[in-house]
Amino acid sequence: MSLALALAAARSPAGAADCTFAALEWNAEGTALRFTAGDSSAAQLLQVDLQSGVVTSLEPRVRDASWSPVSRRVLCRDDFGVYDLDLQAPKLRPLAFLPAVSRTFLRALGNDERGALLLWTIQRDSGEHAFWRRTEAGLERFPGVFAGAEALRWWDEHNVAQPFALSSGSFVRSTCVERRSGQRLCLERPSASAAFRFVLAAPERVDVVVDRCLPNALAVNSDSSLVVVGLYEELDAKGGSQVVTLWLSDLAQATRLSESFLPRPARPDGRQQSGVHWLDRTQCLWADAVGQLFRVQAEPARATPLVSLATAGAATRTVRRPGDGEESAAVAGPGGGSAFLRHHRGAHGMRSEIWVSQQGAAARLLVPAWDDVPPVSVP
Repeated sequence: MSLALALAAARSPAGAADCTFAALEWNAEGTALRFTAGDSSAAQLLQVDLQSGVVTSLEPRVRDASWSPVSRRVLCRDDFGVYDLDLQAPKLRPLAFLPAVSRTFLRALGNDERGALLLWTIQRDSGEHAFWRRTEAGLERFPGVFAGAEALRWWDEHNVAQPFALSSGSFVRSTCVERRSGQRLCLERPSASAAFRFVLAAPERVDVVVDRCLPNALAVNSDSSLVVVGLYEELDAKGGSQVVTLWLSDLAQATRLSESFLPRPARPDGRQQSGVHWLDRTQCLWADAVGQLFRVQAEPARATPLVSLATAGAATRTVRRPGDGEESAAVAGPGGGSAFLRHHRGAHGMRSEIWVSQQGAAARLLVPAWDDVPPVSVP
């Protein structure tokens, strides 16, 4: 990536949209509250600890994945925080909480040479850059003021993690992978108004593997002997799909490795891009278009789910859009505790707060509106 392109990518993004809370529920011990958070079309289940106030996602998804050669773990983020995953015990472990609607924008995540988590943040309003390292005591901010090329150089010098190669794209016209023998894998579109077809071809033979699909990703290994393809299948009249599939092909044949079902039709989302990291020429880590993570192997052909829709909760929940100044009914908890939600329209969209009272004490603010939240380490 050229320095000019990198600096353009590093500019502070526009302000985020609505993020409200709903479905407040106590845990059995009365030590934590569960709630859903997000916009009106999709939300995730989170939990806040009453003593520490630390919020964690119970349904993390995989976005912006990187591979750490030091810890040999996957690093990733979603709309509510940063995680890592051990391939030997595949479960996302929360490392830091930072909601995407905060004015503190997470520009990048990585590792230093000792394996400690690094974060690069930008203030949406001021454009101020900051770098953080996760230690046993929490997130430690590096001293100094950084901007532009200086910030990019700092990151290049300190980060050793390898971002997954983006395999997504805006598939507008036909795309093919071809060998000198004449074998081809094509995602072809007969016309601008037609759906795509997934095709395998050889001299004097054309096989339609999937008719009427919408590709969301394609990746090729180092010697072009294997191709991984992500598709939306079973398109409806509006071009949406509730079926996400993962395919592996050697150009002679193709095998569907995974099929996932969404609760409502989806289309490619610019916020969620597929990515691939090749562990060697026959296996890779695949982060798909809906927040799942797979380990793909060619011999035998299979995809092992590391983070699936069942655990990611992708697009399975919704939240009602509340009115400005609205307050929910109190939810009683064990031991006489109670909690309720307050909603208001802030400068950057609708926001919510969680208030809690225990043992008859006055209500206190437990979770403030996520307008200006710095990154917080999760123990």
